[in-house]
Amino acid sequence: MWTENTFGRHRLQRFDYGQADETFDEGVVAALSRHGFALIENAVAPSQCDRTVEEMQPHLDATPHGLHGLAGTRRVGTLVARSRASHALIEHPAVLAIARAVLSEQKLAGDEVSIGGRRGPREKGFRYPFQLHLTQIIDVGPGGGSAE
Repeated sequence: MWTENTFGRHRLQRFDYGQADETFDEGVVAALSRHGFALIENAVAPSQCDRTVEEMQPHLDATPHGLHGLAGTRRVGTLVARSRASHALIEHPAVLAIARAVLSEQKLAGDEVSIGGRRGPREKGFRYPFQLHLTQIIDVGPGGGSAE
């Protein structure tokens, strides 16, 4: 399947978490590098997604389509604060593994973390190499994008 955006035509790469093997994270990271996105299927139960959308629906309903020149698209932020069910999505092992691969160079050894020779969160001034900054639902409606 191919999709187009402002930056060109890209192959939509799908990854099935239900059949993940030791190369899963590498494949997703390679797709992100090549195309800027990847689709991970079967990572969470459909009911988990339904609960997240249910909790966010009032906020989606209150947001008009097309803000900021985005045609039929709605974006609603503050997902973590507004939806308890979203926490399972954000804390998913695949999401965390890919974030680590893309955003950090931390070295894990059991429960210990070593970054630049400093060890673990018990050390004063220790910081993990990335922090969650933005969570949002992007509702692509009519005229908001295309895929073939």
